[in-house]
Amino acid sequence: PMGWALPPPPPAAPDPTAPAPTHPSPSNPVGAAARPSPAGVPPRWREQLGAIEQARAGRDAPVDFLGCHTLGRAADGDEAYRFQTVLALILAARSSDVAVADAMQRLRLLVADDGPVCLETVEVLDETLLMAALTGGPVAIAYPPSKARYILGTCAVLRHKHHGRVPAALDELQKLPGVGPKAAHLVLQAVWGRAEGIAVDTHALRICNRLGWTGPSGPVKSAEAARRRVQAWLPRQLWAELNPLLVGFGQQRCFVVEPRCGD
Repeated sequence: PMGWALPPPPPAAPDPTAPAPTHPSPSNPVGAAARPSPAGVPPRWREQLGAIEQARAGRDAPVDFLGCHTLGRAADGDEAYRFQTVLALILAARSSDVAVADAMQRLRLLVADDGPVCLETVEVLDETLLMAALTGGPVAIAYPPSKARYILGTCAVLRHKHHGRVPAALDELQKLPGVGPKAAHLVLQAVWGRAEGIAVDTHALRICNRLGWTGPSGPVKSAEAARRRVQAWLPRQLWAELNPLLVGFGQQRCFVVEPRCGD
């Protein structure tokens, strides 16, 4: 994973009228500030982000070694690597990293006689056979019939509209079947090295809400609403690293039930 470097805070004189800082407690395990500053920037975001970074120093959560950005094989060639990353992200919706990694391995075995997982070897698969490969492991992915259709539909779009190549534009990526905003941003970051937005999944949404990062109006329900609000104040150079950082924190500490964020 990329190294983490928080940008230095701007110099400011202490405000004697500022309220006392909040601290972690059982009811407020991350010590989130109640409301952001008038400018919409959460006043303690640097401290909170630094604490999460410290908790994630080992980079040993499932996302770190089984996340979709790790499942493409560079040895198969650039275009195959990009295609594999797109497929992994299609499979990832509502599914664990373990389930996605297992499904990708079964897909490799399915096409092994014809070559690596790439557009040419996947677009010719029968939908029923593809669905069977996606459901044959010990940890099942969610919605295998839909994802089999999405994969074949994505193959068709890539073949007929993009000359067989994964597009490098956010809007074009989101036109691929099964690719939403989160997946599109992760594809851009993983295979094109560009961060045009923050990728927000259920872990990131939950943590941003708990930290009070989504604004003075309180928690939001959708990942897209959280993305827009956090992007409005988080420095752009931190966008790409935020998703794996928060996902791993959610997998290891900031659980839906009985979170251990203050450990």
